[in-house]
Amino acid sequence: RFVENLPWEKTVYYQQAAQTINQGEAYWGFKSLKKFRQIRCNYIDRLYDEIKNNGMEPRKDCELTVAHKDPRWKTFQQRLNPLVCIDRQGNFILTEGFHRYTIALILNRQLPVHVLARHQLWQKKREQFFEQIQPEQSPDSSIHPDLSQMTPT
Repeated sequence: RFVENLPWEKTVYYQQAAQTINQGEAYWGFKSLKKFRQIRCNYIDRLYDEIKNNGMEPRKDCELTVAHKDPRWKTFQQRLNPLVCIDRQGNFILTEGFHRYTIALILNRQLPVHVLARHQLWQKKREQFFEQIQPEQSPDSSIHPDLSQMTPT
């Protein structure tokens, strides 16, 4: 939609919603395609505009400035920054925040995340890294993002 400037009705996302809803099932909590288009698609449009115009600021106090009426908003994880897990090699595995992640990719923006879990081998690497940092040092920002935020106290 955002790359090719398509109307929602021509996107795979909308067509999947239409197929699911037309089969009598809810899609993203919506049982009406009209409501899905009116609420969910408009929310994503506003989210895109907000990230485009203001960047992706870390959420504070689980708030988002874009108004919403999305029924899924009641779940706590929907109010956080995107959630990731980190595997044993330090690779990020996105678990929540797929729309925000995709929009950030399209707009080439950095994306703040909450780390939900780290593999124990990765955590050992983090601890070894931290032990090597001197109090007056700042980690090199070109290293792994999960390590560059670490500073000794």
